[in-house]
Amino acid sequence: MRSNGVIVILGALVVLMVGALMFMVGRSGTQERTDTIAARPAPAQTQSPAVPDTTAAATPAAAQPRTAGEESAAGPIPSAFLGEWNASLEDCGTGLDLSRMRVEPQRVLFHESEAEAKLVTIDGPRSITIEGPFQGEGETWNGRLRMDLSASGDALTIGDLTRRRCPS
Repeated sequence: MRSNGVIVILGALVVLMVGALMFMVGRSGTQERTDTIAARPAPAQTQSPAVPDTTAAATPAAAQPRTAGEESAAGPIPSAFLGEWNASLEDCGTGLDLSRMRVEPQRVLFHESEAEAKLVTIDGPRSITIEGPFQGEGETWNGRLRMDLSASGDALTIGDLTRRRCPS
């Protein structure tokens, strides 16, 4: 008799999961999106900043070679923004944090999506906007992503989520 109760509970969980999946698929639609990728909130960071990524061609705190408002077709993303970024430094290099982001010269990789940098606009000494095709979870859309780098170069903010630079 007890195993019948377990089967009923497992069946109910499967029905709930399928319903949630169908709800998410129904909300995704097919219309073109022009929004910024929404980052998932993460716990506040209380650790000391990481050592700058030495794979970047310039130090994160270095001045950008372009001026505000200047655009560059097809990137590249300035070197001060390149590298791996996580909300939690403990997750650096593990791929476990859903906030993980890898910035490369021509694209930005997220947990389940990516953005190609077709147009990079320098908004200020430490701010850029990337525009281009985004893709993730079976969808493609045109999007815009603004990135703000801290003065020290060890924190990168997109929307309301700040990520820390992972050590190389």
